[in-house]
Amino acid sequence: MTKKLLNRRTSKGTKQIFDLRKLYLSEIVPTSKYNNFFDSSIARFYGKVDLEANIVYPSEKFLVTLPNPNKKAAQTYYALNFVAKAFSDFREYYIKGINTGVVKQTPDALETIEPIKGWQSMHQLYASNIDALYSVLINSYLQRPRSATGLENSYPKDFDHFMKSINHLLKSRGGAIKLSRSSFILSTQCPISTTGLAIEIGPSIGYTNDKKKTQSFYQNANFDFYMAALCKFGFMADVDYPGRIVADLGSPAMQNYMEEFGLTIDDLFETCYYKAGEYDYDLIRIYLSQFYNSYVTDYPTISIVKKSGAISSNKYSIQPSDFRTSNQPIPIPVLKTTCEKSTREVIQRQKLSEYDKETKYTDSYWLTTYVQMLNYELKNPLEHHNLSKVVKNSQDLKKNVDIESAKSYIDGVFKMFRYPASIVSHKSTSNVQQSATTTETTTSTATTTSGGSSGGY
Repeated sequence: MTKKLLNRRTSKGTKQIFDLRKLYLSEIVPTSKYNNFFDSSIARFYGKVDLEANIVYPSEKFLVTLPNPNKKAAQTYYALNFVAKAFSDFREYYIKGINTGVVKQTPDALETIEPIKGWQSMHQLYASNIDALYSVLINSYLQRPRSATGLENSYPKDFDHFMKSINHLLKSRGGAIKLSRSSFILSTQCPISTTGLAIEIGPSIGYTNDKKKTQSFYQNANFDFYMAALCKFGFMADVDYPGRIVADLGSPAMQNYMEEFGLTIDDLFETCYYKAGEYDYDLIRIYLSQFYNSYVTDYPTISIVKKSGAISSNKYSIQPSDFRTSNQPIPIPVLKTTCEKSTREVIQRQKLSEYDKETKYTDSYWLTTYVQMLNYELKNPLEHHNLSKVVKNSQDLKKNVDIESAKSYIDGVFKMFRYPASIVSHKSTSNVQQSATTTETTTSTATTTSGGSSGGY
C-alpha cells in the first residue's frame, strides 16, 4: 500500500482518480474473499430499472422508519419496508455479537450499527435540478448576447422564440441537461439512496477518504463478521464505501423478507415503484411552459433598438446616357440619405394563456417537442430522418388511438437508448427492439410497443 494511494485527493485529474481507484480496489479491497460486494460504478442502474427496462422510482407509501435508538439524533431515516425489516434483524444480530464478545471493541467503525442515511427523496433532488436548470438557462444563455453564447434567439420576445432558444441549447448541449425525470434518475445526480434499497451506517466517513475507509472497515478486526452478517440478512457492501449497504434482491435471504410483505422479485417493481416514463411527457410540457412564464415574470419587457435614416429621391439631375443606342441624356435620381437615427422599441412579453395552450400549443405541438427533447438528452441517437418518423408515428397514434398510446410508444423507442441493449432480454420482443432502433414503425405496430422490452439486471 503506497502513500500515493492513501493520500488521494479529489482535485486530481479524472484519469488519475480512475487509476488510483483501480489500485485501491486491487490492493486494499478483498473482493476475492467476499461475494457480497456491490460496485455502483458497474451496477449504476440497480434499483432504478425494472425487469422490463422501465426507469422507476419507489412509492413513498412503502417506506418505513429505520431503527435509530440514538435519542439525540432528530433525523428520521427511511427504507422500503422489507429492507428496513432486514436491517433491523441485521442490527440485532450484530448487537448480539457485541454482547457475546464475538465483535471486538475497537475505536473505529463496526463497533455499533446505527443508520446515518437512508432513503433520499428523488422528487426533492429533481426539483433542485429543475430550479438550477432554469437559473442557468436564463442567466447563462437567454439574457446574454448571442456573441457571448452562440445561442440563437437570445432575449426571446415570445414563446416561439423562447422554444427556438431551448432547442438550440439542447441540441448542442443536451447530453449535460437532464430535463426529463427518467434521464435525471439515471444520472449521477440521482444517487442509489433514492431507490429505498440503500442504507448508510455510522460513523460518517468521506466517500473519497480511502485511508480512513481502510482503517475503519477493511483493516478492522470485525470486518469478516460484518460482511458475513450482511450476507446472512441479504445485504451487500458498497465496494467503494463499505458503510453503505444495499439490499441484494437476488439473495434468498432478502427475498424471504420480501415474502413477509407479500412481495416477490417478479412483482416488486410493479407494486412498490412508479414508472418514470409515464409522466415525462406531462412534466416536460409543464416545466417548459412554466420556464417561459417565469421568464416573462422576471423579464416582462424587451427593448429593441432600431436604426433608420431618411432617403430623399425627389430631385433629379441630368446625366449622359450610358446606352450607346441613344445620344439623349436621361434623368437620374439623386439619392441622399440623411443622418441615421436610432429608436428604441419596448415590447411587452406575454405569458402563455390557457387559450394559447388549448388552440396553438396542443398535444400535437408537444409531442414533437417531447421527441426532440428526449433525443437531445440522449445525445442525439436518432438522426433527422428517423426522428421525423418517430414524430409522425406518435402523431398518428395520438390521432387514431389516444395521447397515452403516443406517449407509451415514444417511451418504448427511447428506452433502448437509455438502457444498454446488451443487458436487455430479447424474449418475445424482437419486433419491439427493431422498431425502437430503426424507427421503421407504423401506427399499427406502434401500439404494441407500449409494453416495452423486457429485461433484468
